[in-house]
Amino acid sequence: MTHGNVTTAKVRVDGSRVLHDDFLGVGVNVIPVAFMANNAAHGYEEAHWEIDRQRIAALRPKVARVWFQVDWMEPEKGVYDWERPQMQAFRAYLDAFREAGTEVELNFGWKVGRDIQEWFAIEGCEGRISAPRDLAAFAASCSAALRELIDRRGYDNIKYVAFYNEPNGHWDFDAPGDPREYYANMLRTVHERLVADGLRERVRIWGPEEVDMTWALYMKDHADEWIDEYTFHIYGGSYDDLSGQIAKRRDYVAPKPVGMTEFGWPHPEESGWDAGYANYVIQAANEGLHSALIWQLNGVRCEDPDEGVNTNGVFTLWDSVADGLAPNRSFYVASLLMRYIPPHSQVLATSASSPDVRASAFRSAEGDVTVVVECKDGARGVELEFANAPVGKTFHKFVYTDGIAPEDNALLPACAGRFDAEAGGFADEAPAGAGYAVAVYTTLSPLTQVEVTPARSSAVAGRTVALSARVIDGEGGVRWSVVGEGNGTIDAEGRYAAPEGIAAPRLVAVKAESASGSAGCGVALITVLP
Repeated sequence: MTHGNVTTAKVRVDGSRVLHDDFLGVGVNVIPVAFMANNAAHGYEEAHWEIDRQRIAALRPKVARVWFQVDWMEPEKGVYDWERPQMQAFRAYLDAFREAGTEVELNFGWKVGRDIQEWFAIEGCEGRISAPRDLAAFAASCSAALRELIDRRGYDNIKYVAFYNEPNGHWDFDAPGDPREYYANMLRTVHERLVADGLRERVRIWGPEEVDMTWALYMKDHADEWIDEYTFHIYGGSYDDLSGQIAKRRDYVAPKPVGMTEFGWPHPEESGWDAGYANYVIQAANEGLHSALIWQLNGVRCEDPDEGVNTNGVFTLWDSVADGLAPNRSFYVASLLMRYIPPHSQVLATSASSPDVRASAFRSAEGDVTVVVECKDGARGVELEFANAPVGKTFHKFVYTDGIAPEDNALLPACAGRFDAEAGGFADEAPAGAGYAVAVYTTLSPLTQVEVTPARSSAVAGRTVALSARVIDGEGGVRWSVVGEGNGTIDAEGRYAAPEGIAAPRLVAVKAESASGSAGCGVALITVLP
């Protein structure tokens, strides 16, 4: 189809045909150790956390798989200490995800800290990655953690629990005999303990978090009654390969749902038309997966017993902000998928008139609709048709292209157009310009954002520095504030006055919040020098 000089592809959304009723959404994996000792030793401070927390609030991931080590809460067998520094650091992430409305998959059990290996690890297994020696004690620990976090701490967004990571490989789960049998026994033991403690109906068990399909098949045959959702990870496969990976698991474990709880690419330039963030989400939704979780949110330096492991530099949406503020380019496409695909949405049937266009459509319980359109060449036009269930709302358009240049504020792509769908559809003659592009059309309101300039600066104690702020996709000005006591002041015009009499350099976070009352916020870091 051609409009003038623009070749147009039609994307048809059939509102009467629901492919499945509950796509949980796009989420992330998180290693929650930024506040722990090894990261502090590499320069991470409280002020950096304001940046990370603001980005989590902007992305609003629909689910976060948050990794957890037993030694953080249990320094001695059967002795639980909820105020250990590791637990406080872990809870900072839970606070941020609760504020963002993010559901949490607690990945209980991962590496094994050195101080507990003597009693926790199985004799003959590698201590740092050993499966639990005492399954009953492990189940009691899991139950105690869920009780503490959900009931006593109020983290009722913890909806799912899983155990270890990729147990099929010898890197996170070492068990005697057939490790699949040991893993199945572990699931049964935890399930029974949660039932006995009245917690089983509060959380769904996900597993086995595999990259080897034989594990999913084994668990279906030997542990199905203890698993509510089967989870797998995939790296390196093409868009065409993904369909087969989904189908084999989905068809074998039915009617239980399947979730893709890890996927990603080491470097942003490896994600594109042949295999990429957008088309994996499109494929996952259209072929019945319950969720799609990106590996991983941000880079960190791991803690005991893996202090030498550094996840910065590959697979991250952004690296540790102690090392620099600009995110990776993958942040920008992932941000649109996380922010604007509604949680627990219906997936509607879509079709595209061109093989160079892919699409998926999502409808929330409130009737909002988001359509993700991936274009091999963004110069073509797109005509959206809503059949059998008119939307009758205004759509906002957001665009990702490989030409996006990362910047220190990590702003999500702003609204690039508005379209009236009251007539049953609309035409967008030029979604993105030449080259690979992803366009997101949604009836959800654009995120109001605040750009702060400069994002990083310095000031001598007792001196001032001028900051400015620009509101994007919103109206009005900003409210300035300084995070923390004794860190200086800032006036209504954005002039920051550094505190006097400090003896050592200090990193201070300054916030500019949208005065319109929306959630928009920008954060600047200022190094105050003696």
